[in-house]
Amino acid sequence: KQWYQRRVRGKRGNRDAVRALLTVKADPIYTVIASDEETKKLKTQINQCMVTNAGHLVSYLHTWDNCRELWDINKDAFIRRYERAKPLMSKFDADIARYSEVANNIQKEETVQTIQFVLLDCQPLKFALLQHCNEWQNKFTTLLCVDTTA
Repeated sequence: KQWYQRRVRGKRGNRDAVRALLTVKADPIYTVIASDEETKKLKTQINQCMVTNAGHLVSYLHTWDNCRELWDINKDAFIRRYERAKPLMSKFDADIARYSEVANNIQKEETVQTIQFVLLDCQPLKFALLQHCNEWQNKFTTLLCVDTTA
């Protein structure tokens, strides 16, 4: 019986405490969070990590600059100039082989890269670069076929 009376008294006390909490006018939660010092410190740390990681991502992006000529050069204009130069067969062979080597080097690059907390999937980039290598090789072999049949 004593246990039951303590339990009932405790529940009434809880009910009163809940009522008191509900009637208190408190600041909105967003102002409480915005003014909390610990939250401010965490936000500052997260912002610093984001800025630092952005720098790492830009640095990683520059590792692909050695492939820039694959997409930067106008292929058709280059092939027209190349055709006017009337290169030797050995030059054709060297240029076609060069794009095969570039394609092999691209395939050796890591496909999935983790930079701090960002997971980069470079598969679409690698695929696009390999397509450019194929286009260059096709343009050179097409020109070679045209020159040999003419």
